[in-house]
Amino acid sequence: MSGNPNNKTEEESDTFRVDPGHPERTLLIDSSLHPHEKTLFKQFLSENSDVLAWSPTDITKIDPEVIHHKLSIKADTKLVKQNPKRMNEERSRATSNKVNRLLQAGFI
Repeated sequence: MSGNPNNKTEEESDTFRVDPGHPERTLLIDSSLHPHEKTLFKQFLSENSDVLAWSPTDITKIDPEVIHHKLSIKADTKLVKQNPKRMNEERSRATSNKVNRLLQAGFI
């Protein structure tokens, strides 16, 4: 699938358009899967495409019963100030864009 977790090359993967109405919504499927399994997998993805998140705004209100984030910090721990990180202009723009998308989605 997208993200290529097993470092498969595109030659070792088949591109699958999940939703014909959105040609940009594609996933990579391992081409070594048995053809029957591949067909079942594609069918499953197509039938359940409405639950896939393609952008942060697609994920709305995750129930804390499902998952939540917790920072375990000791109350008596001394705070340490870190030096600011310096980024080149391109990376700074990319970071700002990502932060803006997360703000828009209500994640931060």
